[in-house]
Amino acid sequence: MPILSLTEKDLLLSSVDIAFLSLHSEYSSGGGFELVGGTPAYARQPVVFTSVVSGQLIMVGSVTFDVPGPATVAWIGFWSAAGSFRGMQPVGGDALKIFTTVDVTNTPGVVAVPNHDYIVGDRVIMWASADIALPQPLFEAGTLIVGTVAVDQLTLTYSDIGFTPVTFGFGGAGFLQRILSTDYVVQSTFALSGLTIDARMAA
Repeated sequence: MPILSLTEKDLLLSSVDIAFLSLHSEYSSGGGFELVGGTPAYARQPVVFTSVVSGQLIMVGSVTFDVPGPATVAWIGFWSAAGSFRGMQPVGGDALKIFTTVDVTNTPGVVAVPNHDYIVGDRVIMWASADIALPQPLFEAGTLIVGTVAVDQLTLTYSDIGFTPVTFGFGGAGFLQRILSTDYVVQSTFALSGLTIDARMAA
């Protein structure tokens, strides 16, 4: 698979038509699990981004959504002016961090993550890399919990109750991204600013 230069990534990102943002309770490759209802009613919000700089689109200003209750806000969706779904990223999603398995036989759940800043209890999303498969049984956009942390390493677990390490069927690699979901019990609002779409880690 070819590796794109930063200039080529800028050109590709510049061609993406993103005019509206949406809120979702779960990940979907087609824009599903979008919030609905409420008084005032939930609605997608218009957005403007800066010109692409160094593989990044940065949101201009801020938007505020009406959120029906009960609801979970976990993902931000991107839509074209014509209403075509363009993708989504986790709420609070910071820069992607590369991870690789260490020893699937003797150290269950342990992955190497150079220069990470995760803490115990962080929820992280799995993303596949261009040329190496995610370690079994992880899957794209799946959520795991950080169970233990050390310098350049951490343990991926299934639950924050007991922190049972993931048992890898075979080794692999990918990217981690933090997710900060919020559960709403009653009608509320969700304000969003500083959103960045980052293509620098893509192939």
